[in-house]
Amino acid sequence: MQRHSNSVKEMVLLDRIQQGYVPVERPPRTAVKWRLSDKLTDQDCAAIVTAYRAGGVSLVELGEQFGVSDYSIRKVLRRAGVKPKRSPATDEACRAILKRRRGGQSVTQIARETGRSETAIRLILNEL
Repeated sequence: MQRHSNSVKEMVLLDRIQQGYVPVERPPRTAVKWRLSDKLTDQDCAAIVTAYRAGGVSLVELGEQFGVSDYSIRKVLRRAGVKPKRSPATDEACRAILKRRRGGQSVTQIARETGRSETAIRLILNEL
């Protein structure tokens, strides 16, 4: 079946060329960095672990600093054997998050402004 598909494509291309079609040259695609190891060096990973262990910085903030998602930061920490700190939200923080959500803010905006991950914000909203 694949051969038939290719031969049909070739026939269509030959017809176009005979009618004066000139293919457009496209610039080569740049390499997309899909793997975490392509985006973060070993030194970056060590810096992430050190900063997280020192405290005072969230997964979201580390993600923004290193240009990756909070999930990627969590992955780096997990590989290094560091368990993520769970900071339970106070009732006041939960009410503030709910108020922002009802005010029309997205989960992403709330996460950035509160320093929590999007997942944490969703969990808090689902509990209310």
